[in-house]
Amino acid sequence: MDNYYPMPPQQYYGEPKKKKSKIHNHFELLVVIMLGLTALLTAWASWIGSLHGGNQTANFALSNNLTAEGNAEYSMGLQLMMSDMVLHDRLVGYTLDRVIAGEREDWDAYEHLMLRIELIIFERVSDELYYAIIWADEQFELGLELGAPITPFMNEDLLATYFGHANRLQVRAHMALSAAESDGANADAYGLVSVFYTVALFLFGIANTFKAESKKLVVFFTASGAFIIATFYMLFLPLPTGFSFFNFFG
Repeated sequence: MDNYYPMPPQQYYGEPKKKKSKIHNHFELLVVIMLGLTALLTAWASWIGSLHGGNQTANFALSNNLTAEGNAEYSMGLQLMMSDMVLHDRLVGYTLDRVIAGEREDWDAYEHLMLRIELIIFERVSDELYYAIIWADEQFELGLELGAPITPFMNEDLLATYFGHANRLQVRAHMALSAAESDGANADAYGLVSVFYTVALFLFGIANTFKAESKKLVVFFTASGAFIIATFYMLFLPLPTGFSFFNFFG
């Protein structure tokens, strides 16, 4: 009994656990904060990218509809222009016949042709065509050379009545197409941001699994670099057209 010595407590219960340093605790807290922030920004980038994709689809559809409507309006305007050209040719023919009747002093024919011309102008000639005819006569009397025989159908105001609406629709279609292409590019950019955030999220998640402090820091700073690149890039990307939080709670 004299040789009995009580064994140290660690031989019964094992070595006492080392307490984590404050720096280690702060590092774990920082990793948790970065994980949460990265997860939120990943969800944000994915959501905004999907909104851009929805706008892209809507603008493509709008562009196609406006193009089809513009083509239909152009066909209608062309048909109306051809009809007015035929009508104008008839008026020119009657006018020449009236001049010839006047030279022959055939006043009955002269009056008859005059009544025909007035009736056609009253019943079938639009105001735009009538003013274009007057414009063409004035240009002819002034002796202006336009590089081709002067006709009412060289008048820009008259051409606008045929094709003005079609041209405006085509401009709107082109603008919608440009907006769709821009939305597509922005959706792809937000997709790239989501990829960088996903990489950062993965690296932040495994940072605390390494025992060596140096490895932890390497993984953490690599993840932070991906996070900073994604955030800085996203700051310069536009939000979807008409975006507002209030639209989702109306």
